[in-house]
Amino acid sequence: GIAADGWHHPVPVPADTRSAWAAALFYAAARARMAAALSRDGREVLVVDRWWYSTDAYVETLPQEPTRWALVKLMRAELAVLPEPSLVVLLTAPPALLDARLARRGELRPKNADALRASYDSIASALDWPVVHTDRARDVVTAELVALVRERLVLGTPAPTPGCCWRTSSR
Repeated sequence: GIAADGWHHPVPVPADTRSAWAAALFYAAARARMAAALSRDGREVLVVDRWWYSTDAYVETLPQEPTRWALVKLMRAELAVLPEPSLVVLLTAPPALLDARLARRGELRPKNADALRASYDSIASALDWPVVHTDRARDVVTAELVALVRERLVLGTPAPTPGCCWRTSSR
C-alpha cells in the first residue's frame, strides 16, 4: 500500500570496471543519473539496493593505499550532492544463503565477502541502522520492511509481525 519506485545498481558490472576505482566511478555515475531523475520526477519514496554506503563498505576492506584515498574523496563528493536517505536498512542472511542467491543471479561471491560483510555490519552498528534478516518467510520480511518504512514516513505504524526483529545483531 506504499507507492514507491525501485532502483538498483546496474548488474553485472561491465568487464572494463574490474578495478576498484573504475567500479566506484561506474556506480557513482549510475547513482548520479538516478538522483537527477529523482529530482526531475519529484518522486518521494524510492527503494534503493545499495546507496553510496556500498562504496563506503568496500573502501573499508581496502588496504591503506592511494586508491583508497581517491575513493574516499569520491564518496565525499557524492555525499555532498546525493539526497540523504530517510531510512537505511541492512538486509542480511547466513553466508550460505547469500552465496546461493548470488549464484542464482549469475554472480560470484566476492573474494573479500567476509570482510565486506563485517564492514556493512560495522557501518550499520555505528549508524544504528535496523537489520532485517532475510532468511525468514517472505511475508514476515515484507511486513517488517513495510513497518519500518511506515514508521519513518509517519504513515502509521502497525504492530510488528511476530518473528520480526527490530534491532539485532546481523550475525
